[in-house]
Amino acid sequence: MSRSLCILIAMDNETTRTLSCFFKSKGDVSVIGKAEDQKSLCNLIDSLNPDLVIMDLMLPQLNGIGVLMQYHGMENAPAFIAVSTQREAKTIDKAIKYGAKYVLVKPFEYEVLYGRLKLLTCRCPRYNGANEMTPVYESTKPVNYIFQKSEHDKQIEYEIIKSLYQIGIPSSIKGFNYIKDAVFMVLVDPECILAITKDIYPAIASKYFTTGMNVERAIRHAFTISWERGTPEGRAKIFGKGFGTRIKNAEAISMIASKVEFTLRQRKKRIELNKREHKDDSVEFMI
Repeated sequence: MSRSLCILIAMDNETTRTLSCFFKSKGDVSVIGKAEDQKSLCNLIDSLNPDLVIMDLMLPQLNGIGVLMQYHGMENAPAFIAVSTQREAKTIDKAIKYGAKYVLVKPFEYEVLYGRLKLLTCRCPRYNGANEMTPVYESTKPVNYIFQKSEHDKQIEYEIIKSLYQIGIPSSIKGFNYIKDAVFMVLVDPECILAITKDIYPAIASKYFTTGMNVERAIRHAFTISWERGTPEGRAKIFGKGFGTRIKNAEAISMIASKVEFTLRQRKKRIELNKREHKDDSVEFMI
């Protein structure tokens, strides 16, 4: 019988209490310590030797990046899942650089966090009794690059889904969701498309508990279906009329992202214009 995963939580009081109750209901995760400042957290890590630490990067008395730097490269250091209120790529990339296995952006779903914990147990030698880390596909881009379901993200997701339907990709195949997440990643960080096999495929593979190779194949299969079953008119709305033959995954994902970005920008302009017109009408009425 496998033992519980031992974790430390370093977050605000309310989140810590809620997470503790959530993990208690799961039965296979034990919260062995809680901290609100950097000194207490480091003392708990050194004395309790946890399997994993869930840590807010920006607590008032806790420099999350500093903690990651302190334990980066140390033998028997715990795994870290970082939580941030910021979406800036620099902050996220810095956390990953210094050892965070995942970075979640608030607000996040606890089930998503639990899924990351279960995936990380495969890599933890103290947890599974292995002498070495089990080779699980690991991304250089964290899970926060994939939808966290904020209102803004839902608008983006809607436009991506609409674009995929336009080019004839059915939602019943795996590649549909993989492409949807890949496009979102490109919208967050356009440069990641330049390293699609290093950044995008592994990140999506981590989310769906598969491999980067399977992600690449599923996306390629989805675009093949688009060319076989979709209409030329539908594809022309996204790719233009110059593509009579199939295109590579990276090129197609980039073009879908560009189309979605343009649509969202136009919508924002229309909203701002309507607000100005409404304001002008109100001023005229007052006069």
